[in-house]
Amino acid sequence: MAVSFGVFGTDTMDKIGVYSLRIESEIAPNKWIEEFTVYGSSDPDTFYAMDTIQHGGDFYFDGMPGVKYRAVMVAYAKNASGYEYSKEMACTGRYCE
Repeated sequence: MAVSFGVFGTDTMDKIGVYSLRIESEIAPNKWIEEFTVYGSSDPDTFYAMDTIQHGGDFYFDGMPGVKYRAVMVAYAKNASGYEYSKEMACTGRYCE
């Protein structure tokens, strides 16, 4: 399965991207459990960009057919004024085919 992500800054950032991406599966209607979490530091070329206003990309994982998954992301941005982490953002669940 693919998770596409985009992080947008307010201006050019020294570093911008995904701090963490948690993959969850649905075990009952609207009841989610964590499958795993990947951190941007584990693959900075995929999850971060330097000296830009935005960064986007794709993260791939092997899902099980028929299982509904969602991604929960925390974004990160840093410039000369400091750094900031976003609140958790969850996408709509999707079934693995």
